[in-house]
Amino acid sequence: MKFGDETEHVTSLAAAAIVAVPSIRESVLRAAGWALVVNEPIAPADIIVVSLASGGAGALEAADPVQGGIATRVAVFADPPSGDDHEFIRRGLPYEDASARQIRQLRWLGVTDVMQIPGTEAGTEGEGQVLPPWCAQHQFRSIVFVAARDHSRRWRRVLNRVMKGPPDTCDGSTGALLTF
Repeated sequence: MKFGDETEHVTSLAAAAIVAVPSIRESVLRAAGWALVVNEPIAPADIIVVSLASGGAGALEAADPVQGGIATRVAVFADPPSGDDHEFIRRGLPYEDASARQIRQLRWLGVTDVMQIPGTEAGTEGEGQVLPPWCAQHQFRSIVFVAARDHSRRWRRVLNRVMKGPPDTCDGSTGALLTF
């Protein structure tokens, strides 16, 4: 038997055990899931930024640190209209985008200073591209970023990649990724 054959055999046995034995499967999958999650301690910051995909849960999660004095402001990303949104607009029907909904929810939760980050691209990459210049424009040097738990590793990678810049811009080094 060659070394590669042994490795394949061991891998196959491990996969079979994970599938066949529920207690092993649950613990392995739970460990794999936590490997995808980032939840960092938070410290005072200039602003709390909420990902658009986090929805109402993100608004809830951002309001608590504001009440706790971590930051006084919250920012949400603009939600450019997409396919069906354009049809509502074309028909003259009321249309409330996700950004407007998050802003309304934050105000209900007592957050009075809410800003909107303009952008034309939705999603993690689009939001990641507009965040550094927006932080620089408003002279924010530290942020706490709120994202859904299942997107936290991706957001951490994006923030690490895009938040590198001159010392007078937001470098994310004093910020944290807060998940729910």
